Amino acid sequence: MSKLTFLRNDRNVSATARNLGIARATLYRKLRNYGLLTGEG
Repeated sequence: MSKLTFLRNDRNVSATARNLGIARATLYRKLRNYGLLTGEG
């Protein structure tokens, strides 16, 4: 997972997951693990 990809997509989870070819749920889990999510909704 690339932090840069997440930022290039303006922190848009759906777009980032699509670009990386992974499920949104997987991306959410990775973002939480890396401390990149700022809120819960």
